[in-house]
Amino acid sequence: MPMNSYCSVFGIQDLVTSLAGGATMEDVASAACHSVAEQIFEQQLQEIEVRYPVIQVGGTSLISGMVRAMEDTLGQRPIVPPHSQYIGAAGAALLASGFIEGH
Repeated sequence: MPMNSYCSVFGIQDLVTSLAGGATMEDVASAACHSVAEQIFEQQLQEIEVRYPVIQVGGTSLISGMVRAMEDTLGQRPIVPPHSQYIGAAGAALLASGFIEGH
């Protein structure tokens, strides 16, 4: 069940319409995760050389459906380290503290 909207309002409307049409909550959640993964790929990852293995961090790394959607989009399962939701904050704190130098 694909979602084709980049707009959150229309995306929510697609999800509600799908649920009303008999789609399961799992299918709708999967479609939402795949939509976000495709947007990430199209808007960010196509601009850079993706190097493997991919490491997924931040809040989305805690959502198993997002990890699976990124795997489907990239063709390889991302590595999700322990406490992955804190990695960006830890890096920002290290940069702000001067402990490591930014580029």
